[in-house]
Amino acid sequence: MRKALFFIALMLTVFSASAQDKKAEALKEVRALYAKALDNIKERDSECSECIDKITIKNEQMLGGTGKHEKTTTFYFDQNWDDGSGNGLRIEPKFFRVSYNYAARTYLEEYLYEDGKLVFAFIKENDYPAVETRVYIKNGITILDKRVTADTQTHPFNMLQVNSSNEDVQKAVNNAKNLSNILKSVTTSY
Repeated sequence: MRKALFFIALMLTVFSASAQDKKAEALKEVRALYAKALDNIKERDSECSECIDKITIKNEQMLGGTGKHEKTTTFYFDQNWDDGSGNGLRIEPKFFRVSYNYAARTYLEEYLYEDGKLVFAFIKENDYPAVETRVYIKNGITILDKRVTADTQTHPFNMLQVNSSNEDVQKAVNNAKNLSNILKSVTTSY
């Protein structure tokens, strides 16, 4: 009986370690993709003639009681013509960045794609408490990392409750889909 329990405990430990290794590898791959995407954006923004395409949409409003509201959405993408399938122009998203403010609050969202599929989402909400959500999706593994970035001197971290759930993952995926649809709409209209 003891040998059987020991064997079961050993197998659980091995499987747990294997799952952790897969998660660590997925995180490493996504972080490398993110660094490469930022390098490509920096290169593109320095007037590279053969780099990824870019569209920026800026919306500004003056609203009573809260002042100026500004939202900037930047799409980085590749355009490829028919690959033999007869589909015409193919738009492949690479990276989206959305920054906006409402009154004194600022927000930032970033979405990273690989081969047209979402692999990373970052959502930073500077409400109180300020919360950062990161969603990594790679090789069938989804990792959710949600953390509070509030001032721990005046508001101790252990007093702030942050609930991570599948709703956070779904929100990030839905935001990314909506942005992809906007990109397709904008690129097919010119």
